[in-house]
Amino acid sequence: MEEFLLQHAGTLTIKIFDSVAREILTNRTLLSKITTRWFLNGARVLCESVHDIGGRSHGGILLIDVDAAELTTKDFTHMVFLARKAIGYFFLEPVTAASILISLMRMSPDDKTLEQLGQLLFNPLLVNYTGSAQEYVEAQAPQETGKVKETLDRALGAIAAYLETLRGVPALAALHPGQAHREAYRRYMSESSAASMKEAEKHSVFLNLVSRSTLLYGRKSINYIHSGEGPRRRMEIPLTSHSIQMEIPRMENLDEHGLNYMLRVFRAERFRT
Repeated sequence: MEEFLLQHAGTLTIKIFDSVAREILTNRTLLSKITTRWFLNGARVLCESVHDIGGRSHGGILLIDVDAAELTTKDFTHMVFLARKAIGYFFLEPVTAASILISLMRMSPDDKTLEQLGQLLFNPLLVNYTGSAQEYVEAQAPQETGKVKETLDRALGAIAAYLETLRGVPALAALHPGQAHREAYRRYMSESSAASMKEAEKHSVFLNLVSRSTLLYGRKSINYIHSGEGPRRRMEIPLTSHSIQMEIPRMENLDEHGLNYMLRVFRAERFRT
């Protein structure tokens, strides 16, 4: 599969090999091997394939360990390169990226490499994600030992100090958008999300098989089911609320172009051959 993707880079992706991608995702050993090997290769088609495979977890937390057998050269350059690739392609899945960095810390050959991995964990991951990523590191730190635990504790201490400094900055009205601007932005995001959902629904196989109805108000929906025998049966379905939560990278608002450039560099860099 690796050779096939490299030979047809730009025309084929792992997305069309649905069963292969699903098999890799469900096999943790194979997933670790593929992630390590393809990120170290650095080819765009392979790295994007790793991200596409990870995206099949459908919102679940995906933890990936580095395969030590694939990381044959355990030096500063190769380990930091792999960490930057993980951040570049799994930046929107910060827990996955953090799990790869912590896995690299466990096999770090020296203090310099461990320190650099800790800095990458702090910035850009923890600086941008003070929710899921920080919670994962806080839960993982007590389970580690030695210098790895010290590195995680330093990263957590650094993000705590960073947030405390932010909270100490007085509020400046000139730096906050006005009410009209906030409302305009909310309308823009609402319309953008609605357009994105409609576009996604066009590719849904399930929605083509069922009828749809829109409820404007009520506590329950009522349907009449005919099973083929006897009169129709009345079915009542109580309406319940549901919600989703999305964590936006902090620098997306503070330095969007700088963040985008950094991630592009992480994704594009390769070893010279």
